[in-house]
Amino acid sequence: MKLIHKLLITNLIITLLLVLTMFGLNAITNKRMLNNVFEDIDNEAFNLIATEISQQYQQTGSIGMFIDSKALWYELINRNFHSSRLLFSPNRPKPREPRPFSLEGPPQKHMQNEGMPPPRNKPMADDFMPFEKRLSLLDAKGKILIAGNTDTEVVNEQEITHNGAVIAVLQLHANGNHVSALTQHYLNTQINISLWTAGIGLLIALLFSYLLAHHFTNPISQLKEGAKALAEREFETKITVNSSDEFATLAEDFNRIATELRRFESQQSQWIMDISHELRTPLTILEGELEAINDGIIEPNQKAISSLQEEVALLSRLVNDLHKVSTLDRYSFNYQMEEIDFNTLVTLQAHKYAFKFQSKNITLNATLSEQPVIILADQNRITQVLQNILENNLRYTDEQQKVWLDLTVSKHHVFLSIEDSGPGVPDEALEKLFDRLYRTDSSRNRKTGGFGLGLAICQTIIEAHHGSIDATKSRLGGLCITLKLPLAEA
Repeated sequence: MKLIHKLLITNLIITLLLVLTMFGLNAITNKRMLNNVFEDIDNEAFNLIATEISQQYQQTGSIGMFIDSKALWYELINRNFHSSRLLFSPNRPKPREPRPFSLEGPPQKHMQNEGMPPPRNKPMADDFMPFEKRLSLLDAKGKILIAGNTDTEVVNEQEITHNGAVIAVLQLHANGNHVSALTQHYLNTQINISLWTAGIGLLIALLFSYLLAHHFTNPISQLKEGAKALAEREFETKITVNSSDEFATLAEDFNRIATELRRFESQQSQWIMDISHELRTPLTILEGELEAINDGIIEPNQKAISSLQEEVALLSRLVNDLHKVSTLDRYSFNYQMEEIDFNTLVTLQAHKYAFKFQSKNITLNATLSEQPVIILADQNRITQVLQNILENNLRYTDEQQKVWLDLTVSKHHVFLSIEDSGPGVPDEALEKLFDRLYRTDSSRNRKTGGFGLGLAICQTIIEAHHGSIDATKSRLGGLCITLKLPLAEA
Protein backbone atom coordinates (compact mmCIF):
# COMPACT_ATOMS: atom_id res chain seq x y z
CA MET A 1 0.00 0.00 0.00
CA LYS A 2 1.34 3.41 -0.95
CA LEU A 3 2.05 6.06 1.66
CA ILE A 4 -0.60 8.41 0.24
CA HIS A 5 -3.25 5.69 0.73
CA LYS A 6 -2.08 5.05 4.29
CA LEU A 7 -2.27 8.75 5.15
CA LEU A 8 -5.68 9.02 3.50
CA ILE A 9 -7.10 6.05 5.40
CA THR A 10 -5.55 7.25 8.67
CA ASN A 11 -7.10 10.72 8.34
CA LEU A 12 -10.50 9.22 7.48
CA ILE A 13 -10.39 6.85 10.47
CA ILE A 14 -9.44 9.70 12.82
CA THR A 15 -12.22 11.90 11.40
CA LEU A 16 -14.77 9.08 11.66
CA LEU A 17 -13.79 8.33 15.27
CA LEU A 18 -14.12 12.02 16.18
CA VAL A 19 -17.55 12.22 14.53
CA LEU A 20 -18.79 9.05 16.27
CA THR A 21 -17.42 10.18 19.62
CA MET A 22 -19.03 13.61 19.37
CA PHE A 23 -22.27 12.06 18.12
CA GLY A 24 -22.37 9.53 20.95
CA LEU A 25 -21.58 12.07 23.67
CA ASN A 26 -24.15 14.47 22.25
CA ALA A 27 -26.85 11.77 22.12
CA ILE A 28 -26.20 10.59 25.69
CA THR A 29 -26.12 14.14 27.05
CA ASN A 30 -29.28 15.21 25.22
CA LYS A 31 -31.15 12.06 26.25
CA ARG A 32 -30.42 12.61 29.93
CA MET A 33 -31.10 16.32 29.80
CA LEU A 34 -34.39 16.06 27.88
CA ASN A 35 -35.67 13.15 29.95
CA ASN A 36 -35.12 15.21 33.09
CA VAL A 37 -36.84 18.22 31.55
CA PHE A 38 -39.90 16.25 30.40
CA GLU A 39 -40.12 14.44 33.72
CA ASP A 40 -40.10 17.78 35.50
CA ILE A 41 -42.87 19.03 33.18
CA ASP A 42 -44.95 15.90 33.89
CA ASN A 43 -44.46 16.24 37.65
CA GLU A 44 -45.25 19.93 37.61
CA ALA A 45 -48.49 19.37 35.62
CA PHE A 46 -49.36 16.46 37.95
CA ASN A 47 -48.99 18.69 41.02
CA LEU A 48 -51.07 21.48 39.46
CA ILE A 49 -53.88 19.05 38.57
CA ALA A 50 -53.87 17.57 42.08
CA THR A 51 -54.00 21.04 43.61
CA GLU A 52 -56.90 22.12 41.38
CA ILE A 53 -58.88 18.95 42.11
CA SER A 54 -58.43 19.65 45.86
CA GLN A 55 -59.55 23.25 45.44
CA GLN A 56 -62.59 22.14 43.41
CA TYR A 57 -63.62 19.73 46.18
CA GLN A 58 -63.26 22.49 48.79
CA GLN A 59 -65.48 24.80 46.73
CA THR A 60 -68.16 22.36 45.57
CA GLY A 61 -67.82 19.45 47.97
CA SER A 62 -67.54 17.03 45.07
CA ILE A 63 -65.28 15.89 42.25
CA GLY A 64 -68.00 14.05 40.42
CA MET A 65 -68.04 16.50 37.51
CA PHE A 66 -64.60 15.12 36.44
CA ILE A 67 -65.88 11.56 36.67
CA ASP A 68 -69.10 12.27 34.78
CA SER A 69 -67.62 14.52 32.04
CA LYS A 70 -64.51 13.50 30.14
CA ALA A 71 -64.50 16.94 28.53
CA LEU A 72 -64.04 18.59 31.93
CA TRP A 73 -61.35 16.04 32.84
CA TYR A 74 -59.39 16.61 29.62
CA GLU A 75 -59.83 20.39 29.89
CA LEU A 76 -58.36 20.27 33.40
CA ILE A 77 -55.41 18.17 32.22
CA ASN A 78 -54.65 20.19 29.09
CA ARG A 79 -54.82 23.54 30.80
CA ASN A 80 -52.47 22.55 33.60
CA PHE A 81 -50.13 20.55 31.33
CA HIS A 82 -49.88 23.62 29.11
CA SER A 83 -49.17 25.81 32.14
CA SER A 84 -46.47 23.47 33.37
CA ARG A 85 -44.71 23.64 30.00
CA LEU A 86 -44.79 27.41 30.16
CA LEU A 87 -43.13 27.28 33.57
CA PHE A 88 -39.97 25.95 31.83
CA SER A 89 -40.00 28.63 29.14
CA PRO A 90 -37.52 31.51 29.62
CA ASN A 91 -40.31 34.04 28.84
CA ARG A 92 -43.13 32.22 30.60
CA PRO A 93 -46.35 34.17 31.31
CA LYS A 94 -47.89 34.32 34.76
CA PRO A 95 -49.98 31.17 35.40
CA ARG A 96 -53.74 31.72 35.40
CA GLU A 97 -55.72 31.22 38.55
CA PRO A 98 -57.95 28.12 38.41
CA ARG A 99 -61.68 28.80 37.86
CA PRO A 100 -64.47 26.83 39.53
CA PHE A 101 -66.29 24.36 37.31
CA SER A 102 -70.09 24.40 37.01
CA LEU A 103 -72.21 21.30 36.68
CA GLU A 104 -73.21 22.47 33.23
CA GLY A 105 -69.60 22.25 32.20
CA PRO A 106 -67.22 24.91 30.91
CA PRO A 107 -68.30 27.57 28.43
CA GLN A 108 -68.40 26.44 24.83
CA LYS A 109 -65.82 29.08 23.82
CA HIS A 110 -63.48 27.87 26.49
CA MET A 111 -63.91 24.29 25.34
CA GLN A 112 -63.12 25.29 21.80
CA ASN A 113 -59.94 27.12 22.78
CA GLU A 114 -58.60 24.81 25.45
CA GLY A 115 -60.46 21.57 24.83
CA MET A 116 -59.03 18.23 23.99
CA PRO A 117 -55.74 18.11 22.09
CA PRO A 118 -55.96 17.86 18.31
CA PRO A 119 -55.71 14.31 16.98
CA ARG A 120 -52.29 13.15 15.88
CA ASN A 121 -51.99 11.97 12.32
CA LYS A 122 -48.92 9.90 13.18
CA PRO A 123 -47.76 8.87 16.65
CA MET A 124 -44.15 9.68 17.64
CA ALA A 125 -43.71 6.13 18.97
CA ASP A 126 -45.72 2.95 18.89
CA ASP A 127 -45.81 2.69 22.68
CA PHE A 128 -46.15 6.40 23.35
CA MET A 129 -48.96 7.40 25.74
CA PRO A 130 -50.18 11.01 25.95
CA PHE A 131 -50.06 12.64 29.34
CA GLU A 132 -53.86 12.41 29.84
CA LYS A 133 -53.77 8.64 29.21
CA ARG A 134 -51.21 8.15 31.99
CA LEU A 135 -53.37 9.77 34.72
CA SER A 136 -55.64 7.70 36.95
CA LEU A 137 -58.03 8.94 39.68
CA LEU A 138 -58.89 6.56 42.51
CA ASP A 139 -61.17 6.93 45.53
CA ALA A 140 -59.96 6.59 49.12
CA LYS A 141 -60.44 2.80 49.00
CA GLY A 142 -58.38 2.42 45.82
CA LYS A 143 -61.31 1.98 43.46
CA ILE A 144 -60.61 3.40 40.02
CA LEU A 145 -62.79 6.39 39.26
CA ILE A 146 -61.02 7.52 36.07
CA ALA A 147 -58.86 4.85 34.51
CA GLY A 148 -55.58 5.59 32.79
CA ASN A 149 -53.09 3.06 31.46
CA THR A 150 -52.44 0.89 34.49
CA ASP A 151 -50.09 -1.51 32.69
CA THR A 152 -47.02 0.59 33.54
CA GLU A 153 -45.56 1.44 36.89
CA VAL A 154 -46.69 4.42 38.94
CA VAL A 155 -44.05 7.14 38.88
CA ASN A 156 -45.93 9.75 40.93
CA GLU A 157 -48.81 9.52 43.37
CA GLN A 158 -50.52 12.16 45.51
CA GLU A 159 -53.41 11.93 47.99
CA ILE A 160 -56.13 14.58 47.76
CA THR A 161 -57.33 15.37 51.28
CA HIS A 162 -59.97 17.53 52.96
CA ASN A 163 -59.88 18.19 56.69
CA GLY A 164 -57.38 15.40 57.11
CA ALA A 165 -59.47 12.82 55.25
CA VAL A 166 -58.39 11.24 51.98
CA ILE A 167 -61.05 11.81 49.35
CA ALA A 168 -59.11 10.63 46.26
CA VAL A 169 -55.71 9.50 44.98
CA LEU A 170 -54.16 10.84 41.78
CA GLN A 171 -51.63 8.61 40.04
CA LEU A 172 -49.22 9.20 37.13
CA HIS A 173 -48.04 6.14 35.20
CA ALA A 174 -44.81 5.82 33.24
CA ASN A 175 -44.58 5.75 29.48
CA GLY A 176 -44.29 2.32 27.93
CA ASN A 177 -40.89 3.31 26.62
CA HIS A 178 -38.06 3.97 29.07
CA VAL A 179 -37.19 7.00 26.98
CA SER A 180 -39.69 9.82 26.82
CA ALA A 181 -41.45 9.89 23.47
CA LEU A 182 -40.70 13.58 23.09
CA THR A 183 -37.07 12.87 23.91
CA GLN A 184 -36.96 10.04 21.40
CA HIS A 185 -38.58 12.21 18.77
CA TYR A 186 -35.99 14.94 19.39
CA LEU A 187 -33.15 12.41 19.33
CA ASN A 188 -34.39 10.88 16.07
CA THR A 189 -34.43 14.34 14.53
CA GLN A 190 -30.91 15.01 15.82
CA ILE A 191 -29.72 11.66 14.49
CA ASN A 192 -30.98 12.50 11.01
CA ILE A 193 -29.35 15.92 11.11
CA SER A 194 -26.11 14.43 12.49
CA LEU A 195 -26.01 11.72 9.82
CA TRP A 196 -26.31 14.30 7.05
CA THR A 197 -23.74 16.51 8.76
CA ALA A 198 -21.37 13.57 9.28
CA GLY A 199 -21.75 12.50 5.64
CA ILE A 200 -20.97 15.97 4.35
CA GLY A 201 -18.13 16.28 6.87
CA LEU A 202 -16.62 12.98 5.75
CA LEU A 203 -16.72 14.06 2.13
CA ILE A 204 -14.97 17.33 3.02
CA ALA A 205 -12.50 15.41 5.21
CA LEU A 206 -11.86 13.02 2.32
CA LEU A 207 -11.05 15.92 0.02
CA PHE A 208 -8.76 17.68 2.50
CA SER A 209 -7.15 14.37 3.51
CA TYR A 210 -6.29 13.69 -0.11
CA LEU A 211 -4.84 17.17 -0.56
CA LEU A 212 -2.89 16.89 2.71
CA ALA A 213 -1.60 13.41 1.88
CA HIS A 214 -0.57 14.61 -1.59
CA HIS A 215 1.21 17.58 0.02
CA PHE A 216 3.26 15.23 2.22
CA THR A 217 3.93 12.51 -0.33
CA ASN A 218 4.85 14.73 -3.28
CA PRO A 219 8.29 15.70 -1.83
CA ILE A 220 8.86 12.07 -0.85
CA SER A 221 8.09 10.99 -4.41
CA GLN A 222 10.56 13.57 -5.70
CA LEU A 223 13.21 12.30 -3.29
CA LYS A 224 12.49 8.74 -4.40
CA GLU A 225 12.91 9.63 -8.07
CA GLY A 226 16.01 11.68 -7.26
CA ALA A 227 17.59 8.80 -5.32
CA LYS A 228 16.88 6.49 -8.25
CA ALA A 229 18.56 9.00 -10.59
CA LEU A 230 21.61 9.23 -8.30
CA ALA A 231 21.82 5.44 -8.25
CA GLU A 232 22.05 5.60 -12.05
CA ARG A 233 24.90 8.16 -11.68
CA GLU A 234 22.79 11.08 -12.90
CA PHE A 235 24.47 13.53 -10.53
CA GLU A 236 22.92 16.59 -12.22
CA THR A 237 19.62 15.70 -10.56
CA LYS A 238 18.03 18.53 -8.55
CA ILE A 239 14.92 18.53 -6.37
CA THR A 240 12.71 21.59 -5.83
CA VAL A 241 10.28 21.66 -2.87
CA ASN A 242 8.16 24.81 -2.62
CA SER A 243 7.87 24.96 1.16
CA SER A 244 9.81 26.06 4.21
CA ASP A 245 9.45 22.92 6.34
CA GLU A 246 11.62 19.86 6.96
CA PHE A 247 10.99 18.61 3.42
CA ALA A 248 12.64 21.74 2.03
CA THR A 249 15.66 21.18 4.31
CA LEU A 250 15.80 17.54 3.21
CA ALA A 251 15.66 18.62 -0.46
CA GLU A 252 18.53 21.07 0.12
CA ASP A 253 20.59 18.32 1.75
CA PHE A 254 19.79 16.00 -1.16
CA ASN A 255 20.87 18.64 -3.68
CA ARG A 256 24.07 19.20 -1.70
CA ILE A 257 24.80 15.47 -1.79
CA ALA A 258 24.18 15.40 -5.55
CA THR A 259 26.54 18.34 -6.01
CA GLU A 260 29.24 16.70 -3.90
CA LEU A 261 28.85 13.43 -5.78
CA ARG A 262 29.14 15.27 -9.08
CA ARG A 263 32.24 17.07 -7.85
CA PHE A 264 33.71 13.83 -6.49
CA GLU A 265 33.09 12.03 -9.77
CA SER A 266 34.75 14.85 -11.65
CA GLN A 267 37.72 14.83 -9.27
CA GLN A 268 37.95 11.06 -9.47
CA SER A 269 38.00 11.14 -13.25
CA GLN A 270 40.58 13.91 -13.22
CA TRP A 271 42.64 12.06 -10.61
CA ILE A 272 42.71 8.89 -12.70
CA MET A 273 43.75 10.92 -15.75
CA ASP A 274 46.48 12.67 -13.76
CA ILE A 275 47.80 9.40 -12.31
CA SER A 276 47.81 7.88 -15.78
CA HIS A 277 49.72 10.89 -17.10
CA GLU A 278 52.23 10.84 -14.25
CA LEU A 279 52.85 7.14 -14.75
CA ARG A 280 52.91 7.33 -18.52
CA THR A 281 55.76 9.84 -18.69
CA PRO A 282 58.46 7.88 -16.79
CA LEU A 283 57.24 4.61 -18.28
CA THR A 284 57.50 6.04 -21.78
CA ILE A 285 61.04 7.23 -21.07
CA LEU A 286 62.00 3.87 -19.59
CA GLU A 287 60.49 2.04 -22.52
CA GLY A 288 62.26 4.27 -25.04
CA GLU A 289 65.66 4.05 -23.38
CA LEU A 290 65.40 0.28 -22.93
CA GLU A 291 64.42 -0.14 -26.59
CA ALA A 292 67.36 2.08 -27.61
CA ILE A 293 69.76 0.00 -25.52
CA ASN A 294 68.22 -3.19 -26.91
CA ASP A 295 68.56 -1.88 -30.49
CA GLY A 296 72.16 -0.81 -29.84
CA ILE A 297 71.39 2.86 -30.32
CA ILE A 298 72.49 3.66 -26.77
CA GLU A 299 75.29 1.88 -25.06
CA PRO A 300 74.45 0.35 -21.64
CA ASN A 301 76.98 2.54 -19.86
CA GLN A 302 76.83 4.32 -16.49
CA LYS A 303 75.08 7.36 -17.94
CA ALA A 304 72.27 5.26 -19.42
CA ILE A 305 71.86 3.29 -16.22
CA SER A 306 71.72 6.53 -14.14
CA SER A 307 68.98 7.87 -16.42
CA LEU A 308 66.99 4.69 -15.95
CA GLN A 309 67.47 4.90 -12.19
CA GLU A 310 66.12 8.47 -12.14
CA GLU A 311 62.91 7.40 -13.89
CA VAL A 312 62.51 4.44 -11.52
CA ALA A 313 63.03 6.81 -8.58
CA LEU A 314 60.27 9.10 -9.89
CA LEU A 315 57.92 6.13 -10.18
CA SER A 316 58.82 5.04 -6.67
CA ARG A 317 58.12 8.51 -5.26
CA LEU A 318 54.75 8.68 -7.01
CA VAL A 319 53.69 5.24 -5.76
CA ASN A 320 54.81 6.09 -2.23
CA ASP A 321 52.88 9.38 -2.23
CA LEU A 322 49.75 7.69 -3.53
CA HIS A 323 50.12 5.05 -0.83
CA LYS A 324 50.40 7.77 1.83
CA VAL A 325 47.18 9.40 0.67
CA SER A 326 45.24 6.12 0.63
CA THR A 327 46.66 5.16 4.04
CA LEU A 328 45.64 8.49 5.58
CA ASP A 329 42.10 8.20 4.20
CA ARG A 330 41.61 4.63 5.31
CA TYR A 331 43.25 4.68 8.72
CA SER A 332 42.47 8.23 9.85
CA PHE A 333 41.24 6.86 13.19
CA ASN A 334 44.71 5.43 14.04
CA TYR A 335 46.31 8.77 14.92
CA GLN A 336 48.28 8.59 18.15
CA MET A 337 46.94 11.68 19.90
CA GLU A 338 48.91 13.18 22.80
CA GLU A 339 49.57 16.60 24.27
CA ILE A 340 52.55 18.22 22.53
CA ASP A 341 54.10 21.69 22.50
CA PHE A 342 53.34 22.99 19.02
CA ASN A 343 55.60 25.99 19.50
CA THR A 344 58.60 23.75 20.26
CA LEU A 345 57.80 21.52 17.28
CA VAL A 346 57.70 24.50 14.87
CA THR A 347 60.95 25.87 16.34
CA LEU A 348 62.66 22.51 15.86
CA GLN A 349 61.62 22.29 12.19
CA ALA A 350 62.64 25.91 11.55
CA HIS A 351 66.13 25.18 12.87
CA LYS A 352 66.29 21.97 10.87
CA TYR A 353 65.50 23.72 7.56
CA ALA A 354 67.51 26.89 8.25
CA PHE A 355 70.66 25.50 6.63
CA LYS A 356 68.75 24.24 3.57
CA PHE A 357 67.21 27.67 2.98
CA GLN A 358 70.57 29.35 3.56
CA SER A 359 72.24 27.08 0.98
CA LYS A 360 69.68 28.30 -1.58
CA ASN A 361 70.17 31.93 -0.53
CA ILE A 362 66.65 32.19 0.95
CA THR A 363 66.09 34.05 4.21
CA LEU A 364 64.02 32.14 6.80
CA ASN A 365 62.42 34.28 9.53
CA ALA A 366 60.22 33.08 12.39
CA THR A 367 57.98 34.89 14.88
CA LEU A 368 57.08 32.33 17.51
CA SER A 369 55.56 32.28 21.00
CA GLU A 370 57.59 32.65 24.16
CA GLN A 371 55.21 30.34 26.02
CA PRO A 372 54.38 26.67 25.38
CA VAL A 373 51.43 26.11 23.05
CA ILE A 374 49.86 22.78 23.99
CA ILE A 375 47.75 20.93 21.43
CA LEU A 376 46.34 17.39 21.27
CA ALA A 377 47.92 15.86 18.17
CA ASP A 378 49.93 13.08 16.57
CA GLN A 379 53.45 14.52 16.65
CA ASN A 380 54.71 12.50 13.67
CA ARG A 381 51.78 13.55 11.48
CA ILE A 382 52.06 17.26 12.41
CA THR A 383 55.82 17.05 11.73
CA GLN A 384 54.98 15.58 8.31
CA VAL A 385 52.70 18.57 7.59
CA LEU A 386 55.39 21.10 8.54
CA GLN A 387 58.00 19.31 6.47
CA ASN A 388 55.75 19.10 3.39
CA ILE A 389 55.02 22.83 3.52
CA LEU A 390 58.67 23.83 4.14
CA GLU A 391 59.78 21.49 1.33
CA ASN A 392 57.38 23.30 -1.01
CA ASN A 393 58.80 26.67 0.09
CA LEU A 394 62.32 25.39 -0.43
CA ARG A 395 61.46 23.94 -3.83
CA TYR A 396 59.43 26.75 -5.36
CA THR A 397 60.69 29.97 -3.72
CA ASP A 398 63.15 31.85 -5.89
CA GLU A 399 66.66 32.59 -4.69
CA GLN A 400 67.26 35.75 -2.64
CA GLN A 401 63.61 35.67 -1.49
CA LYS A 402 62.13 35.31 2.00
CA VAL A 403 60.10 32.73 3.92
CA TRP A 404 58.33 33.81 7.09
CA LEU A 405 56.83 31.70 9.90
CA ASP A 406 54.32 33.51 12.15
CA LEU A 407 52.69 31.75 15.12
CA THR A 408 49.80 33.37 17.01
CA VAL A 409 47.51 32.06 19.73
CA SER A 410 43.82 32.87 20.39
CA LYS A 411 41.56 31.71 23.20
CA HIS A 412 40.83 28.32 21.69
CA HIS A 413 43.15 27.93 18.67
CA VAL A 414 46.71 28.31 17.46
CA PHE A 415 47.49 29.75 14.01
CA LEU A 416 50.67 29.20 12.02
CA SER A 417 51.20 31.16 8.80
CA ILE A 418 54.02 30.08 6.46
CA GLU A 419 54.44 32.55 3.59
CA ASP A 420 57.06 33.30 0.96
CA SER A 421 57.85 36.28 -1.26
CA GLY A 422 57.44 34.61 -4.62
CA PRO A 423 56.79 33.66 -7.26
CA GLY A 424 53.36 32.62 -5.89
CA VAL A 425 50.46 31.01 -7.76
CA PRO A 426 47.57 32.43 -9.84
CA ASP A 427 44.42 33.46 -7.96
CA GLU A 428 42.29 30.80 -9.68
CA ALA A 429 44.70 28.10 -8.48
CA LEU A 430 44.46 28.90 -4.75
CA GLU A 431 41.34 26.82 -4.07
CA LYS A 432 42.71 23.89 -6.10
CA LEU A 433 46.06 23.58 -4.36
CA PHE A 434 44.72 20.92 -1.99
CA ASP A 435 43.27 18.77 -4.77
CA ARG A 436 45.17 15.56 -5.32
CA LEU A 437 47.65 15.59 -8.22
CA TYR A 438 46.94 19.26 -8.90
CA ARG A 439 49.98 21.28 -9.98
CA THR A 440 50.14 24.89 -11.10
CA ASP A 441 51.71 25.97 -14.35
CA SER A 442 54.70 27.52 -12.63
CA SER A 443 58.15 26.04 -13.36
CA ARG A 444 58.01 22.62 -11.75
CA ASN A 445 59.80 19.97 -13.75
CA ARG A 446 59.26 16.32 -13.01
CA LYS A 447 62.61 15.80 -11.40
CA THR A 448 62.66 18.72 -8.98
CA GLY A 449 58.93 19.24 -8.56
CA GLY A 450 56.28 17.14 -6.81
CA PHE A 451 53.23 15.28 -7.96
CA GLY A 452 50.62 17.53 -6.37
CA LEU A 453 49.98 15.23 -3.40
CA GLY A 454 51.87 17.00 -0.59
CA LEU A 455 49.21 19.62 0.26
CA ALA A 456 46.42 17.04 -0.14
CA ILE A 457 48.18 14.92 2.49
CA CYS A 458 48.55 17.99 4.75
CA GLN A 459 44.85 18.77 4.47
CA THR A 460 43.87 15.21 5.38
CA ILE A 461 46.09 15.26 8.47
CA ILE A 462 44.98 18.71 9.68
CA GLU A 463 41.27 17.90 9.25
CA ALA A 464 41.82 14.69 11.24
CA HIS A 465 43.00 16.98 14.07
CA HIS A 466 39.75 19.03 13.80
CA GLY A 467 41.67 21.92 12.28
CA SER A 468 41.83 23.64 8.90
CA ILE A 469 44.42 24.64 6.30
CA ASP A 470 44.01 27.48 3.81
CA ALA A 471 45.99 28.99 0.96
CA THR A 472 45.93 32.76 0.34
CA LYS A 473 48.03 35.47 -1.23
CA SER A 474 51.07 36.35 0.88
CA ARG A 475 51.76 39.86 2.13
CA LEU A 476 55.28 39.29 0.85
CA GLY A 477 53.99 38.71 -2.69
CA GLY A 478 54.01 34.92 -2.85
CA LEU A 479 51.89 32.18 -1.25
CA CYS A 480 50.67 31.97 2.35
CA ILE A 481 49.66 28.65 3.91
CA THR A 482 47.78 29.04 7.24
CA LEU A 483 47.26 26.20 9.72
CA LYS A 484 44.56 26.40 12.38
CA LEU A 485 44.58 23.83 15.21
CA PRO A 486 42.51 23.64 18.44
CA LEU A 487 44.31 24.06 21.74
CA ALA A 488 44.24 21.23 24.24
CA GLU A 489 41.61 21.71 26.93
CA ALA A 490 43.08 22.84 30.22
